[in-house]
Amino acid sequence: MKCSLKVIFGKEAVIKYESADSFTLDEVINNVKEFHFETKAKKNAFIRGMEISNGWTEYAIVEQE
Repeated sequence: MKCSLKVIFGKEAVIKYESADSFTLDEVINNVKEFHFETKAKKNAFIRGMEISNGWTEYAIVEQE
């Protein structure tokens, strides 16, 4: 089963996302990245790697199937 998710990068973008504010098109292009995976296990491994990096960079994962 193929899986995907979106990740928001950048401290200001994460704060804006958590405040439920809308992004401009420029912010979406620069701060929101979509990733695709062949399996849910690979997606979960990617998320685990992102969790381990927490504190080094700001991000928010937007779940998407």
